[in-house]
Amino acid sequence: MYIYNINTGALHIEGHCQYAKAPFSSGKRFNTEKAARDFAGEKIQMCKVCQKKREKIMREKDYVL
Repeated sequence: MYIYNINTGALHIEGHCQYAKAPFSSGKRFNTEKAARDFAGEKIQMCKVCQKKREKIMREKDYVL
């Protein structure tokens, strides 16, 4: 689940950072990153904390495979 913060333009991955855990009054939820990007356009930016966590998970998965 992805959460797009309309005020900041940040895209969060649910459970990856403290911001994605709080209920957003100014946020919109999406099932996919593509859906969020289609909604927000080019102004969207991945949350830096969520991005680092996602990259770490991807590296660990590559290591296991």
